[in-house]
This record gives sequence, C-alpha cells and structure tokens, in this order.
Amino acid sequence: MTDYDVLRVFCGPRGGYGNELGVVRDGSRIPARADRQALAARLGFSETVFVDDPERGVIDIYTPTLRLPFAGHPCVGTAWLLDVPELVTPAGTVGWRWGDGCPWRARNAERRDA
Repeated sequence: MTDYDVLRVFCGPRGGYGNELGVVRDGSRIPARADRQALAARLGFSETVFVDDPERGVIDIYTPTLRLPFAGHPCVGTAWLLDVPELVTPAGTVGWRWGDGCPWRARNAERRDA
C-alpha cells in the first residue's frame, strides 16, 4: 500500500469541517496515470494529489474519475504541507504567499504547452 497524508482544507476556526484531501508525498513511485487514477478512485477523496518533486512543488491532481490540470483546495493544502513558494501543476505555475500561518493564492495558474 502507498503511504499518503489526509489533510482537511478550509476548516472552521476550531479545526472542524473542511474538505478532506489525500496527498501522496512520493508520487514519483507511481508514475503511470492509470495507476494514479486507480489509487485516487480507491482512496475516494474528492481529490488526491501526487507530489512528483517536493522541492520544486511539482504536483499532479486526480479525482476518483479524472485527472485535473488545476484545483483550488488541493493546491492550498499541498502548499501548506510542502511549504514551497509555488506549485507546478499541469495548468501552470501557481505562486503562494503566507498569512496567519495559512497559504494564500498569489496569482492565477499560467497556461503552458504540454
């Protein structure tokens, strides 16, 4: 079984509620899209993030049924977990700033050619 973290993003002031998110920190161990899709379906979170390069913030996001080029709450949670200045998604690079111990999106994803 692959190790993964479960994060709750957009929680209430006392830590309740929020959207659960699965994060596979060693995503490079599961390089095939079909295998990532199968794991995301098995885990059942609304999104599962595969971290391909934690130092550069390279991530890949899946729902139980499809791959997403970008999604907000997975990026917020993963930015907090990795503590990197930006994330690199299939849709482009997303910069972050920190405020009150929480990540805030600094600019929109930029479209890049695949």
